[in-house]
Amino acid sequence: MIDLEGDANSLPSDEGVKEIHELAKRWSQTVETVEQLTEQLKLAKGAQQHLEFVELPDAMDSVGVSEFTTTNGTSIKIVPFIDARISAANREAAHAWLRENGHEGLVRHTVVFDIPKGGDNYAAALISDAKAQGYTVTDKESVHTSTLKAWAKECLSEGIELPTDLIDTHVGRIAKIKGVK
Repeated sequence: MIDLEGDANSLPSDEGVKEIHELAKRWSQTVETVEQLTEQLKLAKGAQQHLEFVELPDAMDSVGVSEFTTTNGTSIKIVPFIDARISAANREAAHAWLRENGHEGLVRHTVVFDIPKGGDNYAAALISDAKAQGYTVTDKESVHTSTLKAWAKECLSEGIELPTDLIDTHVGRIAKIKGVK
């Protein structure tokens, strides 16, 4: 924020203010470009899918061919395609149907225990018990990004050096921009 009551010599130059204005304008234009390109990509992917799943198969069916090579060497072959999904809304009923119809082997369980910070001994005991019962256990340790950032900020503010070869930290500045794009 510019201190208008401070010394006149501390005010930014007209060139400096103009540069900030131009940079903010470029930022706004860049945001708009990203939004437009994102929408264009979404539309292009939809058009590609329509060509692959509808237009090309229909056109090739209409002339009675299942394979075709263009003059530039592009090869097109119509092959069967199957996609199967179970929506969240149908998950319980679909899994029940699979079990009732002899396909219970398709239903997998991934059990996740959220063990609070400092629960290493508890986690080790759970893993040991599960392995003793013959289960394959994957133990994925993690440090939540927000927790790590807050801890690093606290350490750095207290002058504590972090092992940069182990913890990738970046200290810098960013322009937070709000308002009209």
